[in-house]
Amino acid sequence: MKPTDHEGKDTVRSKILLLIYLIIIAILILMREEAQSKKPPQNGLKTGEVRSILVRVRPDLKSPKLEKIAFLIANNSNKLQIGWVTYISILIQESNLYDDPKGLGEACVDCGMSQIHFPTWKDALQLDKSKLVYDTEYSLTIGYRILKHYKRLYGHEPDWYTRYHSSTPLIRERYRIALQEKIDMVEAMRREMK
Repeated sequence: MKPTDHEGKDTVRSKILLLIYLIIIAILILMREEAQSKKPPQNGLKTGEVRSILVRVRPDLKSPKLEKIAFLIANNSNKLQIGWVTYISILIQESNLYDDPKGLGEACVDCGMSQIHFPTWKDALQLDKSKLVYDTEYSLTIGYRILKHYKRLYGHEPDWYTRYHSSTPLIRERYRIALQEKIDMVEAMRREMK
């Protein structure tokens, strides 16, 4: 028995509705994934805990800058799979969380909160010196990219993150000792807050 024109139209209509339904589902899944990627990090990397340490180290930091720095530290730590205590300790060691810790402005060699060595990285990362000095988010993002680079190359080393400061063994060892003091300080602050 041959389908009638009416039955054929119903089949086409059903297929179109099914296609529309699948497209809507795909769009909803993509929207959910995008929204989740913008959420603050989970898995113990609490922005609130980072914020509390920031306030203790830099009581002059105020919102919204304080919130932005806390989020970026927690988020970058999560992406790097490096403890946020280590990451914030690197920033404390490098700049004590100041954008222009030496007050040199664009005359700096090590620039911004992340203290990026401009001559080393300017061409490879096409850096904007002014933004390194005056844009905290830019500085932290570039610092994260450099740490990510070192982790990719030297992640097999237990203290790979000390290469952020230098690749010279003696200088790295001095940096590791200084950084460990900052890590111990941050850990002590965490214990006091509990």
